[in-house]
Amino acid sequence: MASTSKLALSSAAITTTTTSAAKSLESNATAFIAFIDVSVQGGASTTTAKIQHSPDGNRWIDLASFTPVVNTTGFEAVQVTVGVFPNIRSVVTMSGATPTATVAVSLWFDPSRG
Repeated sequence: MASTSKLALSSAAITTTTTSAAKSLESNATAFIAFIDVSVQGGASTTTAKIQHSPDGNRWIDLASFTPVVNTTGFEAVQVTVGVFPNIRSVVTMSGATPTATVAVSLWFDPSRG
């Protein structure tokens, strides 16, 4: 990548399933990599996350899914190999006895090509 930009989708301590607000992607963006960072996890919990995209902000399609993080912390990067619609959001699902986690989900991209 010649230069990179980060679209932060979510970064919070959560205890339940959380869907981020939709964000707009730059029109010339290419070369996407999705990231998740589970920096804290407790309560015998599992964190599952995905990034979704939409052509119109109403119909959402899964773009990238991450490996579930079970009772630990973790970081993962997933290369996106398909075209991306301009509306982006994350969905983080928590499960377990008393789930709690601090989760950051972002999409990195190259804004200089188009």
